[in-house]
Amino acid sequence: MPWLPLLQPSRMHRPIYSVIAMSASGMLLIASVVAAFAYPPSRGLFLYLIAMFAKVEVTMLTLGTLVTMIFSSGALFAAALVYFGYPVIGAIIGFLSAVASIVTGGGFLVGLVLGIVGALLAVLGK
Repeated sequence: MPWLPLLQPSRMHRPIYSVIAMSASGMLLIASVVAAFAYPPSRGLFLYLIAMFAKVEVTMLTLGTLVTMIFSSGALFAAALVYFGYPVIGAIIGFLSAVASIVTGGGFLVGLVLGIVGALLAVLGK
């Protein structure tokens, strides 16, 4: 089974930079939800693509919050996987969470970039 080594934890050093980048990505996703509730003008980017699925603002905020929490927990889970020695699986989950978070604004778009950079650093082992 050629994929079996990918599922075993590595015994090398921990890729701290990728863990920091993916954790920051997850936290920025959560911060974008808080900003959308606290500062109404910031809702534009947060609700841009969610508005296609819901027309009432309360429904848009609820749906956007739920989707963003799923993506942020994916990014934070990926950071934990990378830290505990599963960098390839963590990088895949982190990359998918970061790219999918563009639906809700990507954590001010900086969270999107940090998630992608963190996933690439995890694959490189840095």
